[in-house]
Amino acid sequence: TGLLLASLCDLLVPGCGEDATVRFGDVGRPFWEKTDFFNSLGACLLAAIRTEQWPPQSGIFHRPWKLARACKDLSLAGFGADLAPCVAPLVSLVVARRGAGDSLGDTDADAVTASHLAAAALRGLAGSGGGAAAAAAAAEMLEAPGFLAALEHIKGEEDSARQLLEQLQDGGSAFVSSAGQAVASPVQHDVASTSPF
Repeated sequence: TGLLLASLCDLLVPGCGEDATVRFGDVGRPFWEKTDFFNSLGACLLAAIRTEQWPPQSGIFHRPWKLARACKDLSLAGFGADLAPCVAPLVSLVVARRGAGDSLGDTDADAVTASHLAAAALRGLAGSGGGAAAAAAAAEMLEAPGFLAALEHIKGEEDSARQLLEQLQDGGSAFVSSAGQAVASPVQHDVASTSPF
């Protein structure tokens, strides 16, 4: 349910009248909060990257590119501040693409797609109106080993990677100053073994 709502988050809910602007994400927010969805999404993405089951012992193996797509949709729909638990796994998808160098080529379309979607999600998150969440995300990206080089590597393939690279290089310190204070790492919460997906 949570992933479905995330995939539809920017679409208007039908039947709410002509002037209504109720999006699926607005309807989904109480469910996401109740089920700790965003922490679960981060944990699920990390498990998917490691090709592990999520939830544990469920027999369900998620695809990183599909989860990165949900993160992209959420960040572009204005839910970027909620995606703090997903920043590190999204960064690792981009870095993994660089780590493979040109050896991936077109042979691993899932890895290429995942890196492009992750860059787009991170671009949306970093551009989510400034504030502490965007500053924390930018700081985490700037500190990640190999991340800027990975963006440089894929910027010709993915416009979001180019935009994010420019944004981080030109204004990385502006993210921290826009928050008005030093950025602390986001607090990670334990995630229950049941999944809101």
